[in-house]
Amino acid sequence: MISYANDRGVRLLPEIDLPSHSGWGFPLRDNGKILYCDDVGSGPGMRNDEDNTTLSTLNAVIKEMSDLFDDSELFHIGADETSSGNQTGCGLEDISSLENGVLRNIVDLGKIPVGWAELLFTSKGAVGLEGKAVINSWQSTGARPKDIEAAGFDAVESDSTHYYLDTHISYDDLWHNIGDDDDTSQSKKLLGGEVSMWTDAYCYIGQCGALDLPVPVGAALYPPEMNEEFGASFNGMVWPGAAVAAGSFWNYDTTITSDQVKTSIDNGVLGRMQTRGMDACPVGCTCDEVSRCGKNYIASE
Repeated sequence: MISYANDRGVRLLPEIDLPSHSGWGFPLRDNGKILYCDDVGSGPGMRNDEDNTTLSTLNAVIKEMSDLFDDSELFHIGADETSSGNQTGCGLEDISSLENGVLRNIVDLGKIPVGWAELLFTSKGAVGLEGKAVINSWQSTGARPKDIEAAGFDAVESDSTHYYLDTHISYDDLWHNIGDDDDTSQSKKLLGGEVSMWTDAYCYIGQCGALDLPVPVGAALYPPEMNEEFGASFNGMVWPGAAVAAGSFWNYDTTITSDQVKTSIDNGVLGRMQTRGMDACPVGCTCDEVSRCGKNYIASE
């Protein structure tokens, strides 16, 4: 997968999500290598035990993944939506200590650790690593890039109201100045922007289902034998939206109107994508998890 991506000019960045959103570690929980708090939903998640069992295992996993992704200088640990619990090893200080131990291990491996804003402003696990870690700002009403920069960290703008493709945002939302909300938009500490396509609606059992939320619209869709339909669904939601966001990251211009952005996408970017064999949502169409241009990917019986 790494080789395939590299041949196409794409760099893969590993993310081992912890201490919450960490269902990936349940097999290691079952053999006692990672300990969990009683609440393993979006709450405390992993438990920081006195014997450092959890920390040691996490560091071993990260070392293995770091060696595999040897050409990536960044290593993401997630660390979003984390809260504390009453169980021993699940308090806010315990979570902070666990995260800090993982971050320092990543630094010792010669990598730059990355995490979401809660890592710095909620658990504070990143404190003490100023100038050595990167923080993603994703909540428009929470910590912004300027706050991250003021704390001494490099920032990446990931504002969910502008750059989360799974929320079906428009070209106007995606064409946005990443420096708008920060007083030092030319600062070298604002590294750029990130656009995300979350897959909760496709695989709710391991994600949304764990939070006891309503079943997403795409949850029952696209088993392995419908890989082609799934690819069309996913690509139709990613492209050309991600290209609009990339254009705003690289070359935002306040003089360009929303009509000009739409014209540029419809008459230029989409055509180039199609010429290169890329799938994308056609001009004038709406594309979501289940349909494109009003036609369902899976025919109803």
